[in-house]
Amino acid sequence: MPEPDWRISSPEAGRARVVALDGGDPDVVYAGGSRGLFRSLDGGDRWSEANDPLWSVEGDRPYVIGLATDPAAPGVLYVRLAGRDGEAGSLWRSVDRAESWERLPDGPDAASLLVDPGGSGTLFAGGFPGLFRSDDAGDTWTRIASFDATRFGVDPSDARRVLAGSRSTHLTEDGGDTWAELGPPFGGSGGLFIARAGPFRFAAPDSSVVYAVSNGRVAVSFDRGRTWELREGSTAGDLAVDPADPAVVHTMVGSAHLRSSDFGATWQPTGGTLGAFCVFHSSMVVDPGDPSRLFLAVSPGGVYRTTNGGGHWARLSTGFGAVPDVRAVAVDPAAPDVLLVGTREDGLFRSEDGGRTWQDVTSVPHRGFAALAFDPFAPGSLYASLYDGNVAASLDGGRTWAQRTFDGSVSPDGRVFRADPDGTSTVPQLARFPHPPHGIAFDPRGTGALLVARGLPLASADGESFARVFVPDPPRGLSGDYCRSFLAAAFDAVGTERFYLHTGREVLRTTDGGATWEPHPECRAEGGLPPSAPLDVPYALVAHPTEPGIVYASDRAGVERTLDGGETWKLVGVESLGFVYALLLDPVDPEVLYAGTRGNGVFRSRDRGETWEKLGAALDGHPVIGLSVDAVTGRTLAAAVPDVGVAVFALP
Repeated sequence: MPEPDWRISSPEAGRARVVALDGGDPDVVYAGGSRGLFRSLDGGDRWSEANDPLWSVEGDRPYVIGLATDPAAPGVLYVRLAGRDGEAGSLWRSVDRAESWERLPDGPDAASLLVDPGGSGTLFAGGFPGLFRSDDAGDTWTRIASFDATRFGVDPSDARRVLAGSRSTHLTEDGGDTWAELGPPFGGSGGLFIARAGPFRFAAPDSSVVYAVSNGRVAVSFDRGRTWELREGSTAGDLAVDPADPAVVHTMVGSAHLRSSDFGATWQPTGGTLGAFCVFHSSMVVDPGDPSRLFLAVSPGGVYRTTNGGGHWARLSTGFGAVPDVRAVAVDPAAPDVLLVGTREDGLFRSEDGGRTWQDVTSVPHRGFAALAFDPFAPGSLYASLYDGNVAASLDGGRTWAQRTFDGSVSPDGRVFRADPDGTSTVPQLARFPHPPHGIAFDPRGTGALLVARGLPLASADGESFARVFVPDPPRGLSGDYCRSFLAAAFDAVGTERFYLHTGREVLRTTDGGATWEPHPECRAEGGLPPSAPLDVPYALVAHPTEPGIVYASDRAGVERTLDGGETWKLVGVESLGFVYALLLDPVDPEVLYAGTRGNGVFRSRDRGETWEKLGAALDGHPVIGLSVDAVTGRTLAAAVPDVGVAVFALP
């Protein structure tokens, strides 16, 4: 009988910079970004890679920065790839819906692509080198403008009429023989220079109407770009114009979808949302045959689709071929088949069948998750530390989330927690935290207190309001940011009066709720734990829940262990482990300790770290930065592996 090993699973996510619909069938959708080109034949439900031979030519996964389809020629599309190692990018053409590709050797080094929306087949390419036109499907090119033309638009009623520009706007009505400079549509000198600017959008049913967007502002022209009206208060991303009504336009503001029916003068929320903010949506298209169906390219996130005019957006990721950067995993203590996975940029995913299938959780307040942990004393409750420096909580097993608040009251004695269980004090809050919190620890007595630490540690007496843990400044001459980058936290079994913080260099201890610290928080030249690593390198700290003084800390050479509350430390696991990233005490049997390493796999110890046994071999060579085990049977062990996804091990 073979030895048990890890079962690797992962949700799928994407990085989409551009999205386009096929000219002959709007159910054929193309999306491109930093992970290459993908194609869907069923309106976005399932995706497959379309990178061959693009991948082999580039030598690495191709980065798609430009994409255009011919509205009058089914199956014809053009892709612009980013250059590598200082070389210019390449331009490619397919005439069979990305089944095969032909490189256009003389294509201009211009990122923005557009095929004449009027159906003439004329291809345009714009960028800092200028604006180019091809009348033979990209075989030959003519430069029609020498100014920067990173943003441009073509009149669907006459391909000779083109608006183009970056800082200023230029108009030609004779195919580029002559140009008239019109100035920036937004006034001043900003123009379309800002990177968030979108292309000029001519309204197909009435090409005298043109929209422009730059840095969150919208402008509209009713005379083909000669004069503009600025829409005050708009904070738009890319725009999509209804193909049947030039007054109707769609956009995204943060994660919310807005619609205007009066040429952008006023905007109404449709109720649709992407579920998290701080996303970059660079491309929006509308189905010309069904104005209620729109597609949106999001990075990070992939492709989203709405079929009811923006009332609901769904992320389309099945087969997108991209493993998200998994940073945290948590197994529901009450339901071992329920797994939560937090990613660096792609949000949160939830599985109810042990990781075999995944659902995108859209209610998260931020897409970057640094850590996840279920509250062992409150079924269904779990907390997350976010990469924007905040803390979020869920009370229903991770289905819905809310961001926690920060308490600004002042503690007269510097303590975060008081010995009196009926009252706590906090220290002054910080308006913004320079480093995201990471490790999450719960008071083993079940009081509801918890610690969240990475960078500047946070503490809460009830899980509702958080405040900064005050640690004295390091000695003069040493970098405060370097010394006070706390990477993990743990409560001692005695509770909130004694807890520990891991700096990556040493473990600090307080025995009075945070009023004073031992040893002094200084960066020591010798002794203590090894030198601090960057904040992206995980460290871990766990304490025995019932026996005071037993604490384990991750180390570059194994595991540091103390049996006397930090007075003395012993390095264990040197011969087996190497650099340890993650630690976990089994909630069923806290004498069992798990360690996830930088590349040696996952190990288990049954004797407080003296000896170790390796669990499987499938994770060899991969970093394991998070571990979680179910508290019902203690048999389902899950690992967060950034470059693989999620790994599940059925313990014997």
